[in-house]
Amino acid sequence: MNTKLAEVKATKEVEEAKKSTLVPEILSYLGALLFISGVTLILYQQWDDISQAQKTATFSLLAIAFFTSGLLAGDTVDIRRRVSSFLYVLSASGAGLAVYVTFPEDLAPFRALALVAVISLFGYTIAQSALGHLALFVSATGMLLALVY
Repeated sequence: MNTKLAEVKATKEVEEAKKSTLVPEILSYLGALLFISGVTLILYQQWDDISQAQKTATFSLLAIAFFTSGLLAGDTVDIRRRVSSFLYVLSASGAGLAVYVTFPEDLAPFRALALVAVISLFGYTIAQSALGHLALFVSATGMLLALVY
């Protein structure tokens, strides 16, 4: 009887813990998207005035910052793993954009997507999630399409 009571109590505690982490997780995703939207808006307004080296440095530094944040946020706890996976995908996107603006030639999309695939693979290896898996699929599909077109 006591074991059943303990199991029910443990189940309720787990459910309450999941509910209490849902709101902060959603807020962290919204905060990251707000930050990215702000950076995107600033870059869009100043795009013609920014040199190629500044564009490359901006996207490279963003990629490094997101990847480092993913390493710091990573853990075996589900919420931290999902957040770090999100940061790894952002890092892969930033690195791909850095390559794309650095090498504006015919193979630039292929090279950028290849780097996105490699960084996504590193991120997925560290923190497996559906988002990381989707990033791998999209980058691999994009690489194939870039070769065809």
